[in-house]
Amino acid sequence: MGEVAALVAILGAVDRAVVVDPALGDVAARFYPPYADGAAGWFDVLVGLSDQYGNTPGIPSLAVALDELGAIEPTGAMPSRRLHALAVASRLLPELGPQGAARSGAIRALTHDTLAADELAAAELLGAVGSDEVYPHVTHFGDMIDHAVDRHLIPAATAQHATPPCTGDLVSVTVDGDTLLATQLRSGFCTDAVTVAQAAAFLDPANWPGCSELWCEMTPIGDHTQPGPRRFVEVISLSCPPAPDEWTLTTCLEFVTADTGDGGALLSYRKCGDPGLSDGQVVIDQGTISIQPDDAGGICVTTTKTVRFAQPIEGTGLAMVMCALGWGSLVEDVILGCALSGDPGDAQPWPGTTTVPDPDPLDNPMDDKDDDTTRGDDVTTDPTAGAPDLSPVIDEAITAAKECLDECAAAYKLSYQKAADGTYGTEALFQDATKAMNRMLTELGRIAEIAKKAAERMPSRESTTTVK
Repeated sequence: MGEVAALVAILGAVDRAVVVDPALGDVAARFYPPYADGAAGWFDVLVGLSDQYGNTPGIPSLAVALDELGAIEPTGAMPSRRLHALAVASRLLPELGPQGAARSGAIRALTHDTLAADELAAAELLGAVGSDEVYPHVTHFGDMIDHAVDRHLIPAATAQHATPPCTGDLVSVTVDGDTLLATQLRSGFCTDAVTVAQAAAFLDPANWPGCSELWCEMTPIGDHTQPGPRRFVEVISLSCPPAPDEWTLTTCLEFVTADTGDGGALLSYRKCGDPGLSDGQVVIDQGTISIQPDDAGGICVTTTKTVRFAQPIEGTGLAMVMCALGWGSLVEDVILGCALSGDPGDAQPWPGTTTVPDPDPLDNPMDDKDDDTTRGDDVTTDPTAGAPDLSPVIDEAITAAKECLDECAAAYKLSYQKAADGTYGTEALFQDATKAMNRMLTELGRIAEIAKKAAERMPSRESTTTVK
């Protein structure tokens, strides 16, 4: 068992309390917005999902989870995730309240070098984050962190690495011509603790298992020394390495990287098309990680993570599953954990912009000629000789354009309905604009690949030379 499993156990206890008493859902929704849209019950869905695949979820009881957190020093973004989870749990679980039997366990969970210096400070910290005066709503997350620093309850260094809790929404994704609803998590933060180069050095998927305990394995598939998208088989679990009977999720992902024109780095990924490399639990798994330099010499990071399981899970419930697992917060673990504390020499190097090699080499009319073939006056240039077959590239471009149009059309329909109902306000406009940007980021790597394919298929002047 590890820190992720312990946090899932705490949030699972919160979820079961909300299921028993729906009135508590209003409180939970102030800190985990998916509860406002019916996410209650997500925890037992997660447990049932693991049972369906013949595994145990590996989630401890609340008391054991608190003991585990008391023994684990949180680093990177984990202190703020732990603080946020306990802020909610202390409101909704009587055993974590001022007179609760498990209160002492929660205090020990906050007594670490990266959080409270001693149990006295930890008790004050738990009381503060559980107070509506200090932390009334998730939008006041930054104010809560500032309060804790001002009261000397947490170190200033921890505050620099604190990241807001993830937020989720439903988006339309086209898969094999069908438009499906999927859950998309979004997160973002800025830090001056690392540069783009430092962060990108640890952004290679090969580094992820060493940066987050959720990622047990990232096994490379194929030859990664060649240009083009790189594939990895990802294995995640609540405890790594997982016991033989514990739940795991195995998915093949294809990654494309790009150096952006403003000195940033972009990683885009999506589920591989080879079903034999995945266990079938998810049908959509894609996202982007964008790292951009800011004017102060630091970086700003934005991420998206879009998932749909094969088995029906309500979108808002899946958003809570993903938030609880930290599935959408990998980049925080990588950048605020590994990139800050690791030796860049330990990381796989950032590959820069990846391109797609032509899988079908062009027929070169010179290939069958001996090197000593006499050319001289017998050489002429035929503009039609060696004409490249661009039909595969064109077909792929058409498919990509259609998928983009389908997604945009579905999004427009939803926005139009909001406007017709008179509910399309400023917040909705901002959300729709964010989704549009996310779609563009997701397709950026794919568009670059298609353009590269077309360029590589175009013949050079030498390739159009024929011998009579």
